[in-house]
Amino acid sequence: MNNERLTARSRCPVGRYLLLAARLTASLQLVGVPRVFVSLIVPALATPAFGGARRILAANLMGATGDAGGLGLSPEADLHAGATVVCCMCLLLLAGLGYFRPASSELY
Repeated sequence: MNNERLTARSRCPVGRYLLLAARLTASLQLVGVPRVFVSLIVPALATPAFGGARRILAANLMGATGDAGGLGLSPEADLHAGATVVCCMCLLLLAGLGYFRPASSELY
């Protein structure tokens, strides 16, 4: 059973990569490079203290919080939405790295 499952997963990951490429291309055209870069990289960087499913959940919550915070603050401060989201995500990155520090043995 494990062999069947393993071969089914590793059989053809090309479809997944094509979908990711299409989504990234569309996202880049809609919101720009900094916004897409921050959405992909910052949640992963901010959650090194968590592992497995908890890390995925924390990264998703951080991404949603940064998006909501940036989009909510943007009209109030009369700022560009993309730049405000990027700033909020970077602030969350700094807060996440400062608050959820992994043990030094877990880094490498």
